[in-house]
Amino acid sequence: MLFLLRITLLFYFLAVITSLGNLYFRRQGLRNATPFLVLMGFLVHLTAMVGVGLSHGELPIRSLDQTLSFLCGSAILVYLIGYYRHRLEILNLVVPSLVLILMIIAILLPEGTLAVSEGLQNPLQQFHIVVAILGVSLLFLTFSTSLLYLILDQGLKAKRPLQFIHRLPSLEKCDRLNFQSLTFGFVLLTVGLLTGAVSNAGFAESGFPWKREGLAILSWAIFGVILIARLARGWRGRKAAILTLIAFTGILVRMLRIF
Repeated sequence: MLFLLRITLLFYFLAVITSLGNLYFRRQGLRNATPFLVLMGFLVHLTAMVGVGLSHGELPIRSLDQTLSFLCGSAILVYLIGYYRHRLEILNLVVPSLVLILMIIAILLPEGTLAVSEGLQNPLQQFHIVVAILGVSLLFLTFSTSLLYLILDQGLKAKRPLQFIHRLPSLEKCDRLNFQSLTFGFVLLTVGLLTGAVSNAGFAESGFPWKREGLAILSWAIFGVILIARLARGWRGRKAAILTLIAFTGILVRMLRIF
């Protein structure tokens, strides 16, 4: 399966290269090549994950390397849906680049790193992990659009904006996708935290590890504040984008420690 993951990594790397080329040179071939390469990489990636799951007879989420791989595959699936629905070409660069970094980490980690043994056979625990991963996958789009918002905002305010700034999507388009991904991602993340608390309390004497999950809960709370402020007061802009980047970074840091 490591061979398939390396092929996946190659496809994602080529997708990032073609996306960079399209950003600067605006070639039709490069623009079409990026989502195609990502799709091919995803299919190989999916094959690898299914193979791991079948060989172990369980979902490929038992260890940190498997969890990161599962997260990357989910994030790519969300990206493909978001791209073909909204046609934000800049997503071709941001999401695959972030996934590429996480995939490299997953491949370099020794197999079975931070393996989860206790409670994984519990269906509720499995549901908790999968839902949480899907929630974070949606937040990849929230992170990407927030980053783009900051770049666009800075470029529009600068006296000498970057040469490629006019090739980026509008602030309104970024903001719309940001809100949609934040809403659904936050709901799934909330379900993941709640089911995690219930399932952990069910098989662990110490109950839900609140101290260990402090960073995840803090990040969830930040996302919640942003979402409520947007719904109640239409809050958006630079501060919301910066808080989003901080919260997403917190979620990723938590996942890199242990799931």
